[in-house]
Amino acid sequence: KSKGRRQKLNYSAFCLLLSDFTMGQFAALILAFLLFAFLVQVDFVFYIVYVFLGIYAWSRWMTPRALNGVEVTRTFNDHAFWDEEVFITITLRNTKRIGLTWLQVRESIAVDLMSRQSANQVLNLRGRETISLIYSVKARNRGNYKIGPVTLKTSDLFGLFPDQTKMLAANY
Repeated sequence: KSKGRRQKLNYSAFCLLLSDFTMGQFAALILAFLLFAFLVQVDFVFYIVYVFLGIYAWSRWMTPRALNGVEVTRTFNDHAFWDEEVFITITLRNTKRIGLTWLQVRESIAVDLMSRQSANQVLNLRGRETISLIYSVKARNRGNYKIGPVTLKTSDLFGLFPDQTKMLAANY
């Protein structure tokens, strides 16, 4: 019984260690592998170093540019009667040839308008692809309500660089 618990603690410590892995530590790991590869003269270790260098270079180049070609729009009917359902469409368009491995879309909605559906999703956006997210809200009370902002968030696949964020302003 205690052995299983010890394994679980070790696994969670390992996950915590990986989540705190910074770019400097990754570069140090590459250098350590390179030194090891020169010492043992094994081709497979050189291959691992090349893969790590490729991951580092791609992440360093791609992450700051990830959201440059992503366009986001929101369309909806801005007038509603009591108890009427309003459909909101968020359109994401990637104008670049390179896709996004993961893209988190988060839409803020006034509490009085919330329904069972949610516009908060994590998705994959391929190159030159357009995706429409459709959800509905219900007009339960009179007044002007805030819909938005839409927040887009992405990073590299390995989490080596900080997340990149883009926002679409709120509508009323």
